Amino acid sequence: MSESIPDTAEKHLDWNEVTLERLGLCQEELCYTHPDGRYSTRYEHLEGGIFRTEISGVADMETVQGEFAIEDKVIESLFSHGLMYYQLCVLNPDFRITPELRYAMKERAPEMEGKNGGMAFIGTPGMIRGVGHFVSFFFPNLRFSFHQSEEQGLAQIRQWVRKDFAEKGMTSPYPSSESSVKQKSSLRTHFKQLFFPAKSKLPKSLSTEFMFNDELDGIALLSAERCFVRLNPAFENLLGYSSQELKGKPDTTIFHQEDHEELKQEFVEVVQYRKPRGDITLRLLCRNGDVASVRCVISTLKNVTAKNGGYLIHIQDLREVEELRREFVVEIENRQRLTEELRKAKENAEQANKAKSRFLANMSHEFRTPLNSISGFAQILLEDAQKLHLPETMVKNLQHVQTSSETLAELINHALDFSKIDAGKMEVQEDVFDPTQLLRIIYHIHQPTAGEKGVDFNYEVHPELPRAIRSDRMKLHQIASNLVSNAIKFTAKEKTVLLKIER
Repeated sequence: MSESIPDTAEKHLDWNEVTLERLGLCQEELCYTHPDGRYSTRYEHLEGGIFRTEISGVADMETVQGEFAIEDKVIESLFSHGLMYYQLCVLNPDFRITPELRYAMKERAPEMEGKNGGMAFIGTPGMIRGVGHFVSFFFPNLRFSFHQSEEQGLAQIRQWVRKDFAEKGMTSPYPSSESSVKQKSSLRTHFKQLFFPAKSKLPKSLSTEFMFNDELDGIALLSAERCFVRLNPAFENLLGYSSQELKGKPDTTIFHQEDHEELKQEFVEVVQYRKPRGDITLRLLCRNGDVASVRCVISTLKNVTAKNGGYLIHIQDLREVEELRREFVVEIENRQRLTEELRKAKENAEQANKAKSRFLANMSHEFRTPLNSISGFAQILLEDAQKLHLPETMVKNLQHVQTSSETLAELINHALDFSKIDAGKMEVQEDVFDPTQLLRIIYHIHQPTAGEKGVDFNYEVHPELPRAIRSDRMKLHQIASNLVSNAIKFTAKEKTVLLKIER
């Protein structure tokens, strides 16, 4: 791990000089809560490159993106100052990991390697089980440990820091006397102590036993001769064989014959490189005749040349992955279908709007011709009535006909306003006019309708109302006319409708 600490950086910081301010970070940006509250995380700087992370809620492919953003920011800041990132991760009782996230973490692993000095997880045995398969399968090249107290976890991280500084030839920020407390440094060490104990064996770890038996993926322990020693229940359920049935038999017993050479090569390399080898796909021969495709990781538990050495095989049933993949495909297809339906609905709505605009435009032209004739003839009749000195009543009636026809023509000319509203291009056409005259026009237009229905309709003008105002006369006419029309329509017989303008 220590060889990844950069020799050159923007600005090297001494371990004891590290603060959030020196790193260019602030506490507010180190906290994240998902909008629906189902997941939250909080980062706190402890010392040097050590950060404490407290996690609650459900970790899935959506909720962890906020945490990843914070973690990337912290790692980038530390790395640019010549420091590795060490994490004390506290898992609250409500924390859990969804299956789909487990399979998505493979892409995250390469980003962490070379920058993460180690992760110490704090939690109950159940919490440890929940993250055990994460770090052992997807992060085989990272340090990790499991503890039930933060003090133990911090002591383990300080021990890693001492080792990394020593390998770089640097003075450790922690005295060597602190290393007297022995900690279980990894899942592999847990299994070594449990199944291949030394003379000074530590007490059996209940959390390790719990992890082995309740692990969701298959785990098998092999001797140095690659013979089975023990299988966990998940492996037994997958194969259909018990540990007793396979005990002492070679590993090739359960693997497809065509995969034996690749399996042998993996064992050679795991001994040669002395670190886990994996992410290979092999085929298992199940008792019921099924051939299960699995992803496999192989690691050593102790010096395999020694008498009590051995291997650990961690497998993941790819049929679960395939099932998840099918679910994702269905989800993607459903979203694509919904997207296509929305696109078509949008196109249909746009076409309907265009058709409406074309209809309004055509109808306005169709109405304009006869209305112009009515208005013209009304004007001629009005002039003749005045020349012939016809009764005042007839003259006023002709004036109402002319005014109403002109008003209707203006309304038709503005029929395309609906299209303008839809397009967000509605404009106000200001002009100066007499509001009292506007009221009279509206009154004369609707008086016949009110009289037929038996509604008493009248208007009232405030005595101090100005003789001229500046506004959009046509739109004001439309609004007032619609209000009067509805009032007359929904007013009972012998009731009153009053159109009134106040200053």
